[in-house]
Amino acid sequence: MKEIQNYLVNSGTYALAAARHPEYQTVIYDREGKFYSKQNKLDILDGACKRLRLCDYWGSARAVRDTFGYNKPPVIIGKPHIIATPTMSPLSFDCQFIFLANVLQHELTPDGLLIEFKNHQKLKLNCSEYTYIEQCKRTSNCALFFNGTFSYIPPRRNRKNGNNHS
Repeated sequence: MKEIQNYLVNSGTYALAAARHPEYQTVIYDREGKFYSKQNKLDILDGACKRLRLCDYWGSARAVRDTFGYNKPPVIIGKPHIIATPTMSPLSFDCQFIFLANVLQHELTPDGLLIEFKNHQKLKLNCSEYTYIEQCKRTSNCALFFNGTFSYIPPRRNRKNGNNHS
């Protein structure tokens, strides 16, 4: 096991996952390989948000949630396309954060959903293919919005009966 201290998320970060180990809290999948950290996933992401965006993790998540209305909001950490996409509630111990810009492909196998990264490492995801695809769409919307190539105008709510208008 390769330990890394004070890891800073960067464009070579592939994923953060729970380390089921007594000494380590996070498994870091990176272009350089697989590392273990004593920091938890949210602390790693919070440090990156503060360093690269001058806001904390929760501020970035809240901004995406308020703008788009997503329950499991992708978190924009920095440019180019450094966005952490959760597979489930970020507060869940089992939540995996995927950096989709570094994913080559996904495959549904009898054993579950696998993703393959640019360096050909593979990771089994703990979500359904439907959830993964929905999170990919959400992340794409965030990336386009953040890079200024997409204007998001939320649908207006009909106050009379609660219906949305397009």
